[in-house]
Amino acid sequence: MRFYSRKNYIAISLLLLIAAINIFLFFKRNKFGTYKHYVSYDNLYSEKNNQPELRKRWNNTFRFNSIREKDSARKLAISKAKITSNDSSLQEIIKIAKWISNEFRGISKGQPIDSVLRLPMLEQYEATVKNQTPIWCGTYANMFLFFCKASNIETRIIEFFKPGDHHVINECYLPESKKWIAVDLTYNYIFFQDENYKLLNTLDVISAVDNNRSIYVNQVVSDSLVIKKISGNQIIWEKYLQFN
Repeated sequence: MRFYSRKNYIAISLLLLIAAINIFLFFKRNKFGTYKHYVSYDNLYSEKNNQPELRKRWNNTFRFNSIREKDSARKLAISKAKITSNDSSLQEIIKIAKWISNEFRGISKGQPIDSVLRLPMLEQYEATVKNQTPIWCGTYANMFLFFCKASNIETRIIEFFKPGDHHVINECYLPESKKWIAVDLTYNYIFFQDENYKLLNTLDVISAVDNNRSIYVNQVVSDSLVIKKISGNQIIWEKYLQFN
């Protein structure tokens, strides 16, 4: 009997230990499950890794169906966003972002209709605006990518994942300053700046969130661009970045 009692005691002790560890990890999950870098800052943003031939890998992730489609998208962007030949890359990005934000502002958020998603991008845009079909973050990111690339602005998609959910944003490359900047039209974040008004990429913003530093968010209000100072934990991304 002593032998079996001892075995039971050891088993119960192990179960209690495992339970205690799980409870500890549950309450500390935000600390231990925070965002981890799978590539270094240098890999994504250094000048040596952003030479034109290396940036082609991002351009190859999206292809227009035809030259005609790209030309039509460019003409629409010029007309709707009032782009001029004198605009810098940043000015074009802001104009395209303002246009799409204003066009989509009154449309309800939700699962897009499958029949709309199957359409070519120009037809998706027209159907979404005309019929006010539901949109989500992927709609904003893909539409912004499409019209930026039609304007020869190098743009890529970034995804944040958490269990059962994810969020999609964009980054755009500015050849004038050789920098990538983060853009999130879903939450009306046109671009971000630090206290010295330096433009921020995604990892810069994540660092500000992690360290609860103040940053400046540029947002569209009506047809104007408004700068708002906020703390890192006010960025809505924070809820996605708490998970590994």
